[in-house]
Amino acid sequence: TKTKTGELNDFYFEYAPPAALSDTALVLYHVNDVHSGSNNLSQPYTGKNVIIGIVDQGLDWNHPDFKDSLGKTRVLRYWDHSLNTGGVIPQPYNYGIVWTKDQIDNGICLSTENTTAHGTTVTGMAASNGNANGTHLGMAPESNLIIVETDFNLANWTLTIADACDYI
Repeated sequence: TKTKTGELNDFYFEYAPPAALSDTALVLYHVNDVHSGSNNLSQPYTGKNVIIGIVDQGLDWNHPDFKDSLGKTRVLRYWDHSLNTGGVIPQPYNYGIVWTKDQIDNGICLSTENTTAHGTTVTGMAASNGNANGTHLGMAPESNLIIVETDFNLANWTLTIADACDYI
């Protein structure tokens, strides 16, 4: 608590090791009920035949949670704003490199998230199928993905986000 002069005269500290808490989102939003089609839903909803677009700091596309039961990627396209060589530059945007599902499955894709894991975490919340450990399902575990890896250092960065949304 603070005194009237702004001095701190007491504080409370408790050691609490960090924990992944995506399970609370699953409970709060009744995701398991949605996946199973219970609670008066007419059918299960799992993201089947849905494409989710993610604009973030990339994706570890090799993670098992983003592969199907045959080990093939669920990433249909991966547009990396930080590269300009090694692949196809998308038009009409004229920057970055786009990798296709086949290129990702064949290990040709040079892009992957390698700094923060933020994009992989966000994508997991949206679309993880739990293949890595049998748990940790996302909101739409049967969806496919279009990933755009943004580059914060690009000039007119906010316009590149608009391009990413248009591309998706």
